[in-house]
Amino acid sequence: MLLKIYFAIFLQTISVTSKPGQVNISHIDRLFPHQSVLNIMGDFNTSHPKLFDYKLFKFLQQNLKFSKVLHPLPNNDIEHSLQYQNCSHNQYTDNPKYYLHYATKIFVIFLPKIEPQMFYDLQNKLNYCGENPTYMFLILSTIQKIDIHAWAGQTTSLFVMHHPSIISDLVHIYVICHTCPVQLVEVPAESVDDINALYAYWKRENSNLHHYHIQAYASVSFDPNKFTCRAIKRGNRAFSHVLTCAQLTLGDKYNYTDVKIPGRQYPPDEPRAYPDILYNMAVTKQTFEGILHPVRTLYSWLPNCGTIYQFKLAVVTFEKLKVDGVQGITLPLDVYTWAASGISFILISILLGGIGYKKSGVVRDCVSNFTQCAYWIFCCLCGQYHGTPAILSVTALSCAVFVIFWVVMFFLVGTVFYQGAIFSSLIAMQPPSFSSDLESVVDSEIQIITTTYRYTNHHGYGSMLRDLLRDEISIMTKSDTGLLRILSKLNKSVEFIPTHSSFTVGLNISESWRVQFDSGEVKKAADTFAVLNLEGDLAEILAGIGLKGDPHIVTSLEEPIFFLQNPILVKRWFFYPFISHGFGQLAQSGLYDFWIELTSFSELMNTVRKYTTDELYRKVVITRLYKVRKEIVFEEEKSVSVSALDSVPPLVGVLFGAGLLIFLGESIKWQGLRYLFLKWRQYAAEVAGCFRQIHGLLNETLG
Repeated sequence: MLLKIYFAIFLQTISVTSKPGQVNISHIDRLFPHQSVLNIMGDFNTSHPKLFDYKLFKFLQQNLKFSKVLHPLPNNDIEHSLQYQNCSHNQYTDNPKYYLHYATKIFVIFLPKIEPQMFYDLQNKLNYCGENPTYMFLILSTIQKIDIHAWAGQTTSLFVMHHPSIISDLVHIYVICHTCPVQLVEVPAESVDDINALYAYWKRENSNLHHYHIQAYASVSFDPNKFTCRAIKRGNRAFSHVLTCAQLTLGDKYNYTDVKIPGRQYPPDEPRAYPDILYNMAVTKQTFEGILHPVRTLYSWLPNCGTIYQFKLAVVTFEKLKVDGVQGITLPLDVYTWAASGISFILISILLGGIGYKKSGVVRDCVSNFTQCAYWIFCCLCGQYHGTPAILSVTALSCAVFVIFWVVMFFLVGTVFYQGAIFSSLIAMQPPSFSSDLESVVDSEIQIITTTYRYTNHHGYGSMLRDLLRDEISIMTKSDTGLLRILSKLNKSVEFIPTHSSFTVGLNISESWRVQFDSGEVKKAADTFAVLNLEGDLAEILAGIGLKGDPHIVTSLEEPIFFLQNPILVKRWFFYPFISHGFGQLAQSGLYDFWIELTSFSELMNTVRKYTTDELYRKVVITRLYKVRKEIVFEEEKSVSVSALDSVPPLVGVLFGAGLLIFLGESIKWQGLRYLFLKWRQYAAEVAGCFRQIHGLLNETLG
């Protein structure tokens, strides 16, 4: 332990006694990256410039390695600059300048000294006009205590150059450490070799924020004895929240404060009009106009850790599942198989009938062979192959191979494919058939509900879906007539249920209780309805619906047309490079997504525990953790309703009639049938004559 302490003291001694970084004027250009654009700014009309300023200015002006742009700064005040005085919008955004996409923008500003308010105005004005250089070098004539505002609207790395001696051409290099007790920190000699080493030193000094208060909407307290960020539950500690865990992790990494931990001392908070990090900012038109518009760019949109919430559609029905009954006879094979099989069987019967006609030349033999072949095919499909020798006797010996092939085909189609699936088709419980795409749901005019809400200062809580629909409809053109019709109809038919918990709404629906809509109407949900919510709210309401009832739920698989961007916005201050890098590491490691999942799960479990029993709570936990969609029930335990037998009596009657006709056809000859038909016709004529006589007598009697 003592060895570690001595080693740390030795390292501190080395850092304190290290040689300060000095660069010769003729080698200043090594601090600028290749393919840079130097923006030189200063009061060039002064009558008595300092020798050092003049030398450095001439060296930069005559250096052919870089492109240069001169910006006069009369009286060292940007308000007197004609170029920046008239910019009323972000010029770089609206009118891309002469900078190449791979060029590094550098500002070199000659100032006699730093006046805090004037320099703050200069930075804000540059940001207002679209200038956010990568590096800014301040050429100061005198060095004094520097007090630069940390909240200037730029992410630029600030450096200071000072020439202390007239005799020497050596320049001292400093970095601006915004949160250090002494903001002006001299750069050691090993860090002035090039811009990469210089920037690394600036980053090292500024990445330690010295307990600077980074304010966010996630500002809460965190008790390590009650909460954790490692699991949904660890002992007596429960998971906190994704925003709290992110602030704690980044705060430990960069030494800033936001989340208060009991027992620790913190510096007093500095009140600000806007937070430094925005986590829950939904990007809308008002967001762009308010804080992301180029004229007043306060925040930068982080590419990492943001979430995109999609509006998903699900159709729910409480109608009972039905069996197909007699219709299930046709379900083992699809329509194309039935059609192909029927055509094949008819062609085979015609072929065998033609063979019989070719042998005898009698039409009656052709019809007899066709009937015999059709009956043989039907028997083979039913598993009776005893008629095959008779078919072989009718056909030639060369056709025996084809007859055997047909028998094998009949065995596969009738016994293997059809009979193997007929039992399952007859007892299978079929859900109600309906479409789950948005257009079909809207046109079907079923009830459509939504519970996703948003809060506005003017109207309070309202439907987020309706706001998005109104925005989309207002910007659509006449060319989008199909989509415009769907959205307009959806906007009129959707019903909003105001609630802070979608799970409780789903639970009330599963209990067949009435729910209150935003129109003030209190009613039950329909037996079949659709839910259009954000993904998280949809999962909650479906979890509640599936607790008590036995609904059939179909989630739409089509690409959603409504989504909500929820990025992380970081204020455009000096700490933006560090914070963005930290969020990138959280995203790359998977921690942020893990915390989001735990937060969603924790909120759902808290709601379920609050409104349900322990048994239902365990059921939801198991469903969510192990992705079990439904409770497993053996088929033997399910009772089949009597309604499954509705179509059995007609089927029995049809089969009995068909059997009777076949029996009569085989037992009675054609002449006998003709005789019976004539007799029945004679009896029918006699009965009709009797009825006519009786009708005539009645007319005479009454007349």
